[in-house]
Amino acid sequence: MDHKTVEYSLTELVEDPLVGLLMKSDGVDRRSIELLFERVAGSDRYREATPCANC
Repeated sequence: MDHKTVEYSLTELVEDPLVGLLMKSDGVDRRSIELLFERVAGSDRYREATPCANC
């Protein structure tokens, strides 16, 4: 079998209706996930790991 792997950004996953339904059924609030993304994106560790556009 030849299966291709598709990659999605975190934003795309959170906006997907099926993923949203699964998060709600598991008791995960979308706003909590968005706050987590903001916190991670603002961390020094994340900025250090993000590739530089000029590199």
